[in-house]
Amino acid sequence: MKEKVLAFYRHDYERAGSKSSPWTEPDLPDPGFAQMGMVAIVLDEEEGLGFHPDFDLLQEVFANPALIVRGRYREVVSGYLRGDDAGPRILRRLTAKDPGKASKVFRKLLKKPRFSWEHDGEALLRKHKADCYDGPRLPRVIPV
Repeated sequence: MKEKVLAFYRHDYERAGSKSSPWTEPDLPDPGFAQMGMVAIVLDEEEGLGFHPDFDLLQEVFANPALIVRGRYREVVSGYLRGDDAGPRILRRLTAKDPGKASKVFRKLLKKPRFSWEHDGEALLRKHKADCYDGPRLPRVIPV
């Protein structure tokens, strides 16, 4: 993971024409990604650069909603919904592929048998990601 991020930073540095000084490798903190499954790196025009750990599990559960009964899958979906590390757009992207399957995932997760992503999804995101709707959201990573 670290090597991929450094390669991206170096590419961006060189693409921008910043050759007036030599490339120096920044000291990146270790966020503990080594213990996690796949980490998706998403550069979103509104949310900036985002690192999404256990993204493989997230994709699997939205492709096969029956997996939500397993603890690890529930934990990952709940973390993306209720946690502060990911904005609402990553969930929107995943649910857009098949809103019917997304509805099944959230029905089981929330224990609400009538939940419909198409009708209730935005309200759910606004409830759990309220700070993302309060005003303009600044990117989490800003190139200097």
